[in-house]
Order: sequence, then C-alpha cells, then structure tokens
Amino acid sequence: MFAKNSKVALIGLLALMLVAIVVPAFGQPVTKSLTLNRPVTVGGQKLERGDYSIRFIDDQDGQIAITKGSHEVAKAPYKIVKLNRPASDTAVIYSVAPDGSYAINRLEFKGMNVAVSFE
Repeated sequence: MFAKNSKVALIGLLALMLVAIVVPAFGQPVTKSLTLNRPVTVGGQKLERGDYSIRFIDDQDGQIAITKGSHEVAKAPYKIVKLNRPASDTAVIYSVAPDGSYAINRLEFKGMNVAVSFE
C-alpha cells in the first residue's frame, strides 16, 4: 500500500516540476502607457490625441487592446518584432497616408527587446 502512494506522490511531484518549468516559457501580458500627440489610426480604428494604455503579450502575435481610462477604445492585430538590442526610448512609428492622416506602424518601448508591429 505504501509503495503505491509513494509512486503517486512521485508522479505528482514530477508533474508539478514540469508545470513549474513550462509556465515561465509562455509570454507575459504587458501593459504600457502611451501618449499620442496627434490623431492616428491603428487597425483601421481612429484614436484621438491623448493618453492610452495598451495590453499585449510580449512573445507572440495576437490582438492588442487599447484603453483610455477604463474604456476599451480599440483592438488591432499585431506581430511581435525582435530588436537587436533593447529600445533606448519609447517610440511611435507612423506612416502618412495620401490624405495626410497618420497610422501607427510600430511601437517600441524603452528597455524592451521587442517591438509591436501593425500591418
């Protein structure tokens, strides 16, 4: 009887160790603040000037959530781009459309070695 319980305990311990090793390998949700100095579009959605928070996962492509205060104002698909070295400052990279409007192409955050890219 005791041998059976110790086998179960050993299997449980091994499973717990496996979970402890695998879980940190998944990306962590990241929330960053962002100030936009001009009206822009991201993922086809317009954002006015102001302060926003964004939430994304730092090691996989997905859907970014953009909030102003406690209200979600936009969602957009993104891709993670690896940088050669951590960004020296937070930067918003824009493109200008023929009508003169701005669209966000990429976000870089100070100290992070990845950037968020929009298509």
